[in-house]
Amino acid sequence: MVINRKRRNSRFTFIVLLLISVTVITVYYRGHARTLVSDAKGIANDIVDPIGHVVAAAAHPVEHFLQGATDYGSLLKANARLRAENRQLQAELGTATRAENELNQLKQQDGLPYLQGMSTVSADVIDTTPSNFEASVAIDKGSSSGVASGMPVVSGGGLVGTVVETSSSYSIVQLISSPTSRIAVRYDTSAGQPALIGVADGEGEGNFLKVEYVDPHHHLAMHELMFTSGLAGGTLPPDIPVGEVASISAGAGGLQQDVSLSPVADLSQLQFVRVVEWEPST
Repeated sequence: MVINRKRRNSRFTFIVLLLISVTVITVYYRGHARTLVSDAKGIANDIVDPIGHVVAAAAHPVEHFLQGATDYGSLLKANARLRAENRQLQAELGTATRAENELNQLKQQDGLPYLQGMSTVSADVIDTTPSNFEASVAIDKGSSSGVASGMPVVSGGGLVGTVVETSSSYSIVQLISSPTSRIAVRYDTSAGQPALIGVADGEGEGNFLKVEYVDPHHHLAMHELMFTSGLAGGTLPPDIPVGEVASISAGAGGLQQDVSLSPVADLSQLQFVRVVEWEPST
């Protein structure tokens, strides 16, 4: 019994010692392992962090580029929208300006003093054919409206040209600026003085008229008006304004003055005109 009791004590002592040893080892291992894990984490962070910073640094320009690309696309859309709105506003302004010009031209057609007693046909300009050899416009009235070849055509300002061709529904008007146009004009309309006569030749689209046979002894003033002469047998009625003096110089040989004339009618902005139903007397 004594032997058995000793054996039990020995076993008990052995088990206690074994448990103490396992506990010590576990505690040591855990502490050491924690240190190892901590050290491993530190090393990993030391390795990964610089890479992360490099990747982040490399990614920033890409991020900025993508952001910039998005902003640039938005900017393009905004600019396109603004351009479209600007074109729309310009179109509306152009329409309003044209309407105002048309209204002004229509107003200028009323009560023209040089048309007193003469019947006219109102017409719209439907086409222009300017060139260095000919300057003409087409109007939407023809023989069916009483328009005939040779009739003068005027706007609010004065003489535009003469009808040179007709059909039933439209006519062609040769402008006074055409190089083939020649108009007898008068100047110096002082009371009690006989009017002086010259000839105004067209010099092409956009150019002044050239006036020939101006008396070299007559004092001609700048901006002085010249009118259709209305000479017997002439092709145009009298007193229609043709143009105003734009330049004066002494002619070669002193036989005449070289004079240029600016048309009174705005030939570049013709929209509404009147055909004067007038035929020269024979």
